Amino acid sequence: MRAILSNNRGMSLFVVIVMMAIFLSIMGASLLVSGINSRITSNLQTGTSAFHVADAGMQHALALVPYGTDFNALLAGSVDGFPCLPSSPCNGTTKKPTVAYTLGNYAYSVVVDNDTNVAGETATYDANKIVNLTATATGPNGSVKKIGAAVQRSTTFVPPAAIYVPDKKKKWKIEFDKKYDISGYDCNVDGTAGPAAPIPGIATTDSKTTKDIVKHLKGQEAANVTGAGGIPSVSTVADKLDIPKIISDILATGVEDVNMQTIDKGKYKTGTWGTKESPMITVITGNTELKGDVTGYGVLIVQGNLKLKEKFSWDGLIIVDDNFEVSPAKKTDVALRGAIITNADGDSKAKIKIKENADICYSSEALATVGSTYGSVLPTSAQLRGWREMM
Repeated sequence: MRAILSNNRGMSLFVVIVMMAIFLSIMGASLLVSGINSRITSNLQTGTSAFHVADAGMQHALALVPYGTDFNALLAGSVDGFPCLPSSPCNGTTKKPTVAYTLGNYAYSVVVDNDTNVAGETATYDANKIVNLTATATGPNGSVKKIGAAVQRSTTFVPPAAIYVPDKKKKWKIEFDKKYDISGYDCNVDGTAGPAAPIPGIATTDSKTTKDIVKHLKGQEAANVTGAGGIPSVSTVADKLDIPKIISDILATGVEDVNMQTIDKGKYKTGTWGTKESPMITVITGNTELKGDVTGYGVLIVQGNLKLKEKFSWDGLIIVDDNFEVSPAKKTDVALRGAIITNADGDSKAKIKIKENADICYSSEALATVGSTYGSVLPTSAQLRGWREMM
């Protein structure tokens, strides 16, 4: 009997040991599965984060691409922010324009390639105004995400603002009155609301210039500058337009006494310089004052200072290669529909003066007419045509 009891006690101990072994095995398996799930969750999180970092890299690169008529400067590596890596010059194969940035534990690089889908195109020569961007992001745990996108030049010229003011070495002399209107909200040539998205009322390429303009806009003056970005609608933009090149490209499309006229500097009181049906390039060679019943449609290029006084109306694009002043006489209006591009870079006496009764409004309708005639030479922004996840 005693042996049997002893054996029973041994059996109980054996059962306990087996149960403990099973329990420990279950616990170990649970811990293993939990660890695997944790790693899967971590990899999923880092992979998702890497995807967002790649997308941020794509948006960063897109924001660095300046206005232009093609992508040749970008492919050549001559655009700021896109150095040729691993070394210059870019050849489109082993050395390509690349944006690289580190963001905490993550990093991204965006490489530019020409699509070469058009006859005559090469790795560094763009003809169809389309290039490809590939954004690759890396992160912890070996996570990698890659996004590919096709980028093309917009087919419509959209100015940086209703009034574009480039950077300069010295401060602008700025004067604003209380009764005027500068609007980045799209308007038609008849003054009704247009369909396009709003742009800034005033845009500069330098934050100091932006602050200087905002400083001069107080109370009602600030409320009179409307558009994208709040009130006053004054923004700093990255795109610095090459104004001399824009002028030369537009002039190259004109034929004197057909769709272009060149007139001397001076004061003009009357004139009709182009219509909606027959827009015209009007070039004034020198400082000019328009102080009468002058109207026009198309592109007005003033190679000097421009003063607008009394009744003046223009639909389209005005490019002033120096200082710009709108000072209507009392009870008269100056109406500008389209956009104004100024260029007083390097001028120590650079001035912008907007007085009462000035009505300046961004107009996609007016610029569309200009664009249909001279659009191939007007600089446009870069836009995403489509994208896909590659890895």
